[in-house]
Amino acid sequence: SSPSLDRRSFLRKGALVGATATAACYLPGCGSSAEQVGLQKVNIHAPDESFINVKDAPYNAQGDGSTNDYHAFMLAIDVACSSSVNIWIPPGTYIINMGLYLATASSTVSLLGAGVGKTIIKAVASTTPLDTMLQIHGQDHFAVQGLTLDADGAAKACLGLSGGSSEFAIRDIETLDATEHNIYTVDAHRFKIDRVVSKQSPTQGLSTLSLNNTTNATISGSAFGPTSGIGVQLGPQGNANTKLSQNTFKECAKAAIFSQANATGLSITDSRFEDNATGGYTFANLINVVKADVILNGDPATNDIGGSGSSCNQGVRCEGNIHKASPNVAAYLLAAARGVVIRGCRLENSQVSNASLLRVYSSNACAVEG
Repeated sequence: SSPSLDRRSFLRKGALVGATATAACYLPGCGSSAEQVGLQKVNIHAPDESFINVKDAPYNAQGDGSTNDYHAFMLAIDVACSSSVNIWIPPGTYIINMGLYLATASSTVSLLGAGVGKTIIKAVASTTPLDTMLQIHGQDHFAVQGLTLDADGAAKACLGLSGGSSEFAIRDIETLDATEHNIYTVDAHRFKIDRVVSKQSPTQGLSTLSLNNTTNATISGSAFGPTSGIGVQLGPQGNANTKLSQNTFKECAKAAIFSQANATGLSITDSRFEDNATGGYTFANLINVVKADVILNGDPATNDIGGSGSSCNQGVRCEGNIHKASPNVAAYLLAAARGVVIRGCRLENSQVSNASLLRVYSSNACAVEG
């Protein structure tokens, strides 16, 4: 049945994400200045106090781990979009065999679950993998919170955010085992990803988070990996003012962070890197395989470290990060980068064979401090 509390009381009691939850979601930019984007703590923006419960009639989702609940979800989404109300997804395992799509620009709809591991949406593919389990296109001022999205190798992506979506929060969710990108953004702006766990199979997956044509994104308190690919991939389309803070990257086989050309204002701070880049990339003009936790520019698709020279990553700041040293792995690889500052970062157990903090190729105006 539907929650008996109204929306404000429901959030205030922390029922969405368990006993440790704070009273409300982070929704950057709702009535805040540019300087406050990503910092202001506000309630979910919705004009109506009611919820749509996917288990109530006429939606009748089962959440029993076997029934296909795709049509129940899409009916709930259609009704929610027409009235701008939030969707409540009670505890259960909900099976979907097609991707859920939310794309009514005039509405504001948040999807709220009972917590990671409690509310689970799981993909099942009959013949070919789903494209994206949940895609939100052209929406503003919404949240996705308190869910596990389990692709289980049956979907290319768990969560997609696109079409100019802005001022939203992705918080307290888990994304698992997409065959390409667990979470991706294309043309998304002024948002926060907070306390997210994103993992992939060690045998498939391109990245746990991919950011394309994204501005003013804050990613914090999250854990990326293991993955056979990249933890956080920025590009190939340009990204501006991405802030990565207090995250953990572990067992990302190709790189913890890979920032391609045309990224500006990137900061990576107070994060921990452990056992990443066991596979590494092979770049042209180099005798050995180059491995690194953080790769700034360079193109693994063309095996080229040249990039576009001075137009590559600019204004990148890496500060206060800890890297667990691994054999033959550099913490940072700068390839055709410019204006990178690495300050106060350190290697743990730096006596490991051929481990290093920094390798630089064809870069300029970079600095290492402390």
